[in-house]
Amino acid sequence: MNLSAQEVTATFFSLPEQEQQTVFDSMEFLKNKSAGEQTKHFLEKLGKTESLDTESEMTDLSVNYKDYLWGSDKLNKPLKLGLFKGQIKMSDDFNEPLPDSFWLV
Repeated sequence: MNLSAQEVTATFFSLPEQEQQTVFDSMEFLKNKSAGEQTKHFLEKLGKTESLDTESEMTDLSVNYKDYLWGSDKLNKPLKLGLFKGQIKMSDDFNEPLPDSFWLV
């Protein structure tokens, strides 16, 4: 299924408020479940099966987890500017207000 953000938003806002809350709760559950699985996999990789006791252990884990997700080499590299120079064109009406049809779904 390949839905656009506009389709998802329109469908979401067409629901009654109580059902919107249910959908939101479900999304939060899935997001947290996914994050929990990633964290569990990371901890298993480190050989940590017990809970973290000190704030220092949690801080160290946080730094290591960022390295695990994005790689430490990516975190410390400076950004290379100008990679897309000349490839992006700003439309002449970029600063003009958007039409009402854009906001009304």
